[in-house]
Amino acid sequence: MKTALMDLMDYRFVSAPRISPDGGACAFLTYRAKADKSGYDSYVRVISPTSGAALNYVAPMGCGSLAWLGDGSLAVALAQEGGTGVYALTAQGGCEQWGFLPFAATLEDGLRDGRLLLSATRPLTAEKAAEDGHFTVLDEFPFWYNGRGFISKMRRQLFLMGKDGQPERISPENMDVAHVACDADQNRIVYSGAVVDAIRPDWDAVGCYDAAAGRNFLPVDSRRWRVRQVAALNGLPVIVASGADESYYAAPKVVGVNLQGEETVLAAPGMHIANSVVTDVRYGASNVVLARGGCLYFVATEGYGSQLYRMEASGRMERLTHGEGMVDGFDVCGSLIVFSGLRDMRLSELYRLDGGSEVPLTTLNGDVRAPMPEDIHFTNSEGVEVYGLVRRPEVPQEKKCPGVLVIHGGPNGAFGHVFHHEMQTLCDLGYYVFCCNPTGSDGRGEAFGDVSGRWGTVDYDDLMRFTDKVLETYPQIDPARLCVFGGSYGGYMTNWIIGHTDRFCCAISDRSISNCPSKDVTGDNGIRFGEMHMKSNVYINPEYMWDRSPLKYAHQVKTPTLFIHGDADTRCHLSQAMMMFTAIRENGVPARMAIFKGETHELCRSGKPRNRLRRLKEVEQWLAAYCGRD
Repeated sequence: MKTALMDLMDYRFVSAPRISPDGGACAFLTYRAKADKSGYDSYVRVISPTSGAALNYVAPMGCGSLAWLGDGSLAVALAQEGGTGVYALTAQGGCEQWGFLPFAATLEDGLRDGRLLLSATRPLTAEKAAEDGHFTVLDEFPFWYNGRGFISKMRRQLFLMGKDGQPERISPENMDVAHVACDADQNRIVYSGAVVDAIRPDWDAVGCYDAAAGRNFLPVDSRRWRVRQVAALNGLPVIVASGADESYYAAPKVVGVNLQGEETVLAAPGMHIANSVVTDVRYGASNVVLARGGCLYFVATEGYGSQLYRMEASGRMERLTHGEGMVDGFDVCGSLIVFSGLRDMRLSELYRLDGGSEVPLTTLNGDVRAPMPEDIHFTNSEGVEVYGLVRRPEVPQEKKCPGVLVIHGGPNGAFGHVFHHEMQTLCDLGYYVFCCNPTGSDGRGEAFGDVSGRWGTVDYDDLMRFTDKVLETYPQIDPARLCVFGGSYGGYMTNWIIGHTDRFCCAISDRSISNCPSKDVTGDNGIRFGEMHMKSNVYINPEYMWDRSPLKYAHQVKTPTLFIHGDADTRCHLSQAMMMFTAIRENGVPARMAIFKGETHELCRSGKPRNRLRRLKEVEQWLAAYCGRD
């Protein structure tokens, strides 16, 4: 079965699996592109977690979050004009509205006492609330964030809401909550975030709210941790965090905290606890860390995929899943474990873990499946083995074909054995599509993943050696018809590559970086970009930051380049692409720029379907013009 551009409209994306307290039902969300290509329709589905049979819960279409209540009913949140409607669904098909909140809210979890935990981003001051969309005032830094827009004087806060529909704020007013977890049995809520005072700190405070006592603890304000995830283990905070004084690339530790603020490092797994596997066929958010039954469960990237692990209180870890592909999110109830994922080169489905077996619970995407990419390894200049993948088109063996080198973002992303619509579409159009996980990628441990201060050095060498290895292994690829194509950090590397070699006949630079000093003062992470990735910043060492900038070498570019960018991208501002585009156009190099209005840094993953399709059409046309397929 060949993959076509328009297939994107038919895919179903699975997220947010939640098992009922009695283990008898599993609710989850599915998304599908709207027929008019303007966004995504969302659906709540409830099935038996053992048989996969549909259960009789009926939810309004468009619900964006859900949570189980102690009585077995399912709460759902529906975006409505002026705010959010909250409904309770019963197993008999009933639907009762609890209330209406005059702001956009997300259901996080349900407590056994019948209350719901919600999060919402709201203005902190009356002045901010009075802004009418025609102006905004900025007096904090960083002042914006990708996907959220301007965040000055805006805070994500936590609320508890009972059946009366009245929300009660439980997080500190000035904290911008980043992570939250709930121990429903202990009536404890754990959360973390920045307590902002003009400048967002480089460390996180951690809170614990006792819902039964109505008391809020703030035990950890030590300025020691950058928190990546939180969990509520036996009613106490557990944080997945790296030290505030450590490298951005440092693998996080698992740290337990008591209510007196005493910290205990429970484990140092030496790997990033997250799903870093790159794909463009997932949508929505799911649990990646969860505490249940005195154990911590988490998703971690390893090699070509992400897997589910369990850690006991002693620190002993056990890998629970072993299939090929990605574990996206999961839930646990007693001995029952379900997860959403992309397995065996299929699209997203829901699975039950039965011993060591992964039992499919859904077949929402039918038989859609891509061929497994071919593994290819090589040894880099530092003597380290680097992993890569090649997607081979179905063409006669003797036919010479063009090739596309694809570079992931991050740099702590990772390509793996998962379905990837964009790459498979290009492959089925007749291109060899090859990608690797160069130094700086996730899934190979902390040392391999740390490329701070080395952008454009060992990673560049890895990518060039990988290209050489691919051409040596696959003589069917025409070396005169190669394209380099990368997004985000991959866009940076694309810009860097075309300034240092003309071996590629064309390039596609997607949501890229070109000017590191400028990135330091325009991106949503501010000067922390340089500090995290370059071990410097624009104020300390502007000369070094300029040396690591692809724009410095733009006068050497000879490669025709397509630039793709969203005008609402605050991670890598539109000006980054504009500067590189201007520089090479002034040098007479063919260039084209496709700007997508209203799109953020997530254009290729969760952008409007019509824009995602047009983006792929731009890619297809650029490749056809400069690489050809005949």
